[in-house]
Parts: sequence; structure tokens; C-alpha cells
Amino acid sequence: MSAETIVIKLGSSVLPDDAAALRGVQEIYREVRAGRRVVCVVSAFGDTTDTLCARARDLAPRANEALYAEFLATGEAAAVLAFALALDGGGIPVETLDVHGLALATTGATLDATPVSVDVEALNRALEKAPVVVVPGFVGKDANGRSTLLGRGGSDLSAIFIAHALEAACRLVKDVDGWFEDDPARTGPAPRRYATLHWDDAIASPAPIVQAKAVEWARRLDRPFEVAALESSGPTTVSAADSAFAPTPSSPRPVRVALLGCGTVGAEVARRLVRETDHELVSVLVRDVDRSRPGVPRAVITDDPAVALAHGADIVIELLGDVELAGPLVRAALELGADVVTANKTLLAHNGTELEAFAASRGVRLMGSAAVGGAVPMLETVARIASTTRVARLRGVVNGTCNFVLDAIAAGADLDAAVREAQRLGFAEADPSADLEGRDSADKLRLLARAAFSVDVTDASPPPVLGASSESRAPRRRLVVDAWRDESGDVRSATRIEALGSSDPLATVRSEHNALEITDTSGRRHVVRGRGAGPRPTSVAVLADLADAVRARWAALSPPAEVLA
Repeated sequence: MSAETIVIKLGSSVLPDDAAALRGVQEIYREVRAGRRVVCVVSAFGDTTDTLCARARDLAPRANEALYAEFLATGEAAAVLAFALALDGGGIPVETLDVHGLALATTGATLDATPVSVDVEALNRALEKAPVVVVPGFVGKDANGRSTLLGRGGSDLSAIFIAHALEAACRLVKDVDGWFEDDPARTGPAPRRYATLHWDDAIASPAPIVQAKAVEWARRLDRPFEVAALESSGPTTVSAADSAFAPTPSSPRPVRVALLGCGTVGAEVARRLVRETDHELVSVLVRDVDRSRPGVPRAVITDDPAVALAHGADIVIELLGDVELAGPLVRAALELGADVVTANKTLLAHNGTELEAFAASRGVRLMGSAAVGGAVPMLETVARIASTTRVARLRGVVNGTCNFVLDAIAAGADLDAAVREAQRLGFAEADPSADLEGRDSADKLRLLARAAFSVDVTDASPPPVLGASSESRAPRRRLVVDAWRDESGDVRSATRIEALGSSDPLATVRSEHNALEITDTSGRRHVVRGRGAGPRPTSVAVLADLADAVRARWAALSPPAEVLA
């Protein structure tokens, strides 16, 4: 199954600072979990380019153009690495190509150059290593190997040119949600937004939002592209199609969110919700209201479950972790008409089928992508493959805590010390027994097998993690989950510690990382991997489910028809 590729451009207005980069990570993860490969074209963060321009003028009022271009390119180089770090911290495997690796060759003026070629093979090699590749925006190289710039707004042109070379889709992410007939920031009646915009109308637009040279090149290459805000569900498509205005939406109020649980993951989610104006955090359920929670408003914290659900939340996020308390609360939230997002693999493994049916009966959704693999989109990948072919087997390392501990023991640590370090880093709970005894992995296997084979599997009690014996210190020992169809077609499963050979794709999974290998009946293998433990990767998956729920809610309120321009 060859993955589709999309080129996404994130400009300086979208990435003003490191905090904003976290929202950019969500945009990229949205595509990764849909099974697409992503080339991310980034501009220098915020006003970095303007600052560099001013410094260059101060240093050399009549600067050599090649030196000037090289100096401005440092802002793009830093942005590539900063955004790659943000993706890596969010658990998403990522590669980078600098201006030399990308080899965007240009011709023409040094400061207003035109692209002529790009190293497609280098891009594809990088995409074989990771689902996301980050590259610089408006910087190229001329025939003499000197740095060139593609003009102001040239990252738009870079993205369109790279998308054409890869035969990929292209989305230019802006700080406004699409292309409008006039500047949406001006006073007066709100301008209409285009759903589709013809090349000619885009070039003649009184409110240009994309570099004119980039639009002209897109028309010449016949390469449609989208213009949208972060996490948009209704972009403007610029192409040869006739221009048409999008329906005028009702003004959406911020989505009201209740959060059940505020541990390491819950606190990360709460801080993100507080920073984003399109969400309103209405309540946070905790066990100890007096505990310090930096960044979480004290006014929304409660230890009363009834109060937590009494604020008319549109979406409830459940991160309590247990089943005894979480089960009734999730059911109560669904009954109240709220969508529910959960990372509770035990709840979903044992009660998920019943709760999903109840949610459907109430016209709402129960979502649990974060329950398996953190930011590694295991459930989505398995479901996508199972929808097009028959799954024969799946094997995986799906518990980052256990993996971290086994690696530490192999390196010489004793079991207690390894667990304490995992807890310090946020990879293990205060009570890690479910991880170390394999119960957590067995629950995740049940969810994966349900997605792959549409059956519930049961397994004998899995073995605990071994202590610091000579056997457990052997390299490449992993807690492996396995489910397969036997010769009669029945689904079998196991959760066990295995000593893996060096050629096994699961043998290279290190520390808190996870990996899953899915084999279809044709013998083709599909592997997904990434960070599977820690608050940031899990929160990325939780917020991706939240964004899907928000888009589904507002789509249901959108007018049905477009109005032709």
C-alpha cells in the first residue's frame, strides 16, 4: 500500500514561536495518522527574517547579495531543526534536509530566484526513513552553489514546486482560514471566503495571501493547492476550477471541554487547551484539589465528578486511567450528548464495544487513538489496512515503559533503579505493575486485534518482566504482542518476552519507542514506529482525536450549498 504524499508549508505567521510549533505538530500528525507521507516546508519563526534583514543592513548597507542570502538562510536552517525537534518531542519520527540535501536549484536574480529542479530522490530516501521530512522554505542554490532566495513569500513557491516534483498534494497553512475576497482584518462587513479560486482570480485578487509568482507557477504547472489555517476542515482550493464562495458559516463559539484526570498527560493537555482560544476548558476533575498544577486555572479544578460533568461540555476527555471510576463517567458523558476522547486502553479493551454502541445510540462518538502507541498511529494504520486487504498477522512492541526498563537492565541497571528512572522521565506510572506484568500490553493487543480481525482475543496471563538476571541482561529482549490467523482461520494471540534476532524489525525499538509490524495475506509488511510513552506523545494523539471531534461537530452545522461567485 503506497502512501500518499502531501507538502505542507508552515510560514512565519503560523510559527511565531516555539509554543506555536506545538500546534504545527498537530497539523502534521493529522496527516501522518491518515497514512500520508509529509514534506513540511518551514519559514523562519516569527520576525526572524526581518531581524536578520535589519542586522545585515546595519553590518553592510550595500551587502554582497550572496552573503546577504546566506545570512538570511540561517533563519530557515534554525526553523527546520526547531520544528523537527518539536515533532520528535511529540513522538513523530522525522528526518530533515538542509539546503544542500534538498538541492533546490535556481536561476535568475540572487534575491528573487526561480526554482528549476529539486532532488526528488533525496526526498524519497528521507521519506523511506520517516513519515515526515522537514525542509527549508525560500532558500535555494544557483549553478555556482551560492545561496539564493525565492523572494518575499518564496516558501509558497518552494512548497508548490516540491509538490509538483513529487506529484503530491500541497497545502499552504496561513494565519487565516482560506483565501478571502478582501482582507478579513479590515473594518466593515466580513468578506466572503472562497471554497474554490481560479488561478486568474487569485492573481488579480485585491487581498493576495500567496506569493504572486507562486500562483503563476502553480498555474503553469497545473498544480492545485490549498490555502487553510491550522487544523482547518474547509480550505480554499486554488486551481483551474471556477471560483466559488464557501457557505457563510454561523460564528462558532469555542468548544467546551471537560477534562477528567490531570496527571502528566492530563496536565499537558490542559495547558494546551488553555492556550488555544478555539477551546474553553470548563472543568478539570482531580483527586487532590490542593496539588499544584502550573498553567491549569484553579477555578476549573474540582474533585466532584458530578460538578465536572455539569458544565455542558461538548467534548469530554477522560485520562483517569482506571476503569472503576472512568467507566461510569464515560457513560454519563455520552448520555449527556458529549463526544468522549480517552486514552484508557483497559476501559476500551474490556468495555469498548458496549460503550461504542451506546455512543452511537446517542448520536455521539467515543474515540481512543491514544490508547495504543501514543503518537504512533497504530489503531488507524491497522484499521486502514484491514479495510482494503486481509490482515494475516500483527506483532509489536507497544509498551514504552517495559521497553525502557528492559533496555536499562540490559545496560546493567537493576530492576528497581530502571523503574525509578522511567518514573522520573514520565514513562512509568507511580504503580507500574500493569506495564511490567504485561497487562497493559495485553489490553493494547486486544484493541489492535479487534481492529485487524474484528474479534476479541483472550490470552493467558502474560509473564512479568524479568529481574536483573544474566538472561534478562541479554540485548534485544522485548515484550512482544502477537496476533495471527492459524491454519483454520482462527485468531490466536500471545504476549511474551522474546529474545529477538538482529534482523527482526522489532529488535531496533529502543527505550520508550514503540513499533508495530502488520503483515497482510499477500505477505506484504507494514511497519509504524515512534515514541510510545511520555506526556507529549500521548497528548498529541489525544488532541488529534479532539480536533477530529471538533471538525465533525462544526461540519454538521455548516450550510449545505456553495454560492457561485
